[in-house]
Amino acid sequence: MVHARIVPWADKKELDELKYWFYSDEERLQLRAINKVKSYKSKGSQYLPHVIESTAQLTNVLIMDKKSLYSDDISREINARLMYTMTLIRFVNGILDPNQRSQFAIPLHTIAKNVGLSSWFVDLRHWGTHERELPGLDMLRIASKEALSWLRDHYWEDNELEESMSEGEEAENTDAEDETEKATGFTTEQLKELISSWPSFSKDFLNNKSMWTPAKGKKLISSESFTVEDHSEIEKSKTQRKIEANLDNYVQSWRNLWRASKDKARLVSICLSSYSPLLTQVLICKLDQFLFHTMDQILKIYQTQISSLEDTKITALEAHYPRLDNLHRELLNVLLKYSNIKLITSQYKDWMDLIRRYRNTLSLELCTRLLNLLSRQQIANDDWRNNKKRKWKNKSNEGEFQDSLVEVIGVLRKETDISKEKAAYERRLKSKCDEKTANQDLITDLSADDILADLQRLKQKMQSTLKEDPAAQDPVPIKKWERCSNWTPKPFGTI
Repeated sequence: MVHARIVPWADKKELDELKYWFYSDEERLQLRAINKVKSYKSKGSQYLPHVIESTAQLTNVLIMDKKSLYSDDISREINARLMYTMTLIRFVNGILDPNQRSQFAIPLHTIAKNVGLSSWFVDLRHWGTHERELPGLDMLRIASKEALSWLRDHYWEDNELEESMSEGEEAENTDAEDETEKATGFTTEQLKELISSWPSFSKDFLNNKSMWTPAKGKKLISSESFTVEDHSEIEKSKTQRKIEANLDNYVQSWRNLWRASKDKARLVSICLSSYSPLLTQVLICKLDQFLFHTMDQILKIYQTQISSLEDTKITALEAHYPRLDNLHRELLNVLLKYSNIKLITSQYKDWMDLIRRYRNTLSLELCTRLLNLLSRQQIANDDWRNNKKRKWKNKSNEGEFQDSLVEVIGVLRKETDISKEKAAYERRLKSKCDEKTANQDLITDLSADDILADLQRLKQKMQSTLKEDPAAQDPVPIKKWERCSNWTPKPFGTI
């Protein structure tokens, strides 16, 4: 049974408009968004989600601080530090406290890691709550902007936004949404249009990796975690803002297409037919479950390639990685470079079913890479907080995933033969070349003695050519740097 829930906004369109106001560069629209949230609170603060209230408070503090920059009030700095500190403390508490659902208190760093919040926000909260001195003003300004960016990525631009809508409203619109999805869905033309427009965005994505790659913040606050910059450097140029807006729109188009897609396997197969490493990494970072479906299709294609020679059509992956060792090494580097091992661990049963379905050397290499990522994750987690509490091995998802990987790696090493798979994989490419293929087959049939004899004949031919051509026999003289005897110094610029 679906229970209705009261929310202060009328529909999702109104919420999208509020998001646009908050993250606009115009102060007038930001103030309008703050007043809108105040009107929401007048209907009952219990109906207003914490993330919306935190967005309004952080935006309000930034505007007030900007207005007070030119004030001569002596207490301006301490007032600004107090405002920033209290706002950030409320932001962190509102995100982490609802996740304290255990019988015993869970460390805030652990909860922050689970929800994707950088742990230095927890340290900043501790600093502002318990230390005698408040954090510095420049540090607080940067932290507030980072908090707004986190809210935008994890709430306003995320799928979880739909959960903030009334469940009763969702229930009423379910039939209409299903009919719309059946009628529209995604078409091949829409997908190919996005892929064809990728070259115009690829350079901007390459130069702005911080926009789409996952942030890897430090655990503790240090002087290196924050850099004090001039206001001129902090404010982005109009050109940069335009570039970021275009990249956001491009990613949002992919998100809409991915959500509307009912056949994820078909969408991924079309993407692989026009394979681009950078585009694949962007989609892995921005689309939920894209890595899993991509790996499923790649393992399926690879299993077909090594088990049958009937389909001689060369795929985009084969053209990009003509050798098997390149496929194993470079392709997995592309797929796993920005992967979230915590997300993979939480879905480890699906991943293990996928790996057991395709028993080949690519699955073996994937298991080895995942095991290495898990080991690195465990080393990163073994800090001074966890060492005191870990007295035995943690048999959670992480431990079960690790044990399953070790077991499957032992089985695959016995069942797979990389030499046979390499021959089958590379023979498909050779079969597509007409004359080159014939020559390559002759070369592969030659023994080592035949090859050495050919090299000896080639050497003799080269020597006879040098004897017949005296000009080719005399090498070009090598000139060395020598001191000029008749050189006289002159002032620079005179002839």
